[in-house]
Parts: sequence; C-alpha cells; structure tokens
Amino acid sequence: MTRSSTDQRLERDLRRLLATLDPTPVLAPTLPLTPPASASALPWQEIALTAGEIVTKQGAIEAHHGQMEVMTPFLHSFMRPNELFAAPR
Repeated sequence: MTRSSTDQRLERDLRRLLATLDPTPVLAPTLPLTPPASASALPWQEIALTAGEIVTKQGAIEAHHGQMEVMTPFLHSFMRPNELFAAPR
C-alpha cells in the first residue's frame, strides 16, 4: 500500500512540529509528567496511577492505531505513571 502525498506531507509536518516541542516527546514510562514551562504559573494537580491504571492507560493510547502510525513518539510521551490537571483558580 502506498501512502498518498498528503499523508507524507502530514507526517513530515508532524515530525517538524515534534522537533520544536520542549521537551521533545519521548517514551519514558518511569518518569512523571511535568507541567509545561509555558504554563508553570498555573496551579497543577498530580494524580499518581496504580499499576493497573498504567496498563489501562497504555492500552488506551496504543488503541489509536491511525494516530500511532504518524505520531508514536508524541503519544508515547503520555505513557507516564501520573496524570496532570491544571486546577481551576
């Protein structure tokens, strides 16, 4: 199956976007998610996940096959042992 030029262009653009993110998205399942520097002034709540919740989260992320084909590093960067939420003020 050949990929369309649109698919190739979208993948190229996504790779370019991912290269500009700070920090660069990586698979680091033992490191916690941290608030983005650009939103550090917001009040953040962190929820630690149980081992079972981590497995469920990983399965949910990997279930998005189409997205995994073009943005694996970005999606893998969410496979962490916690969840972050910006708390309402």
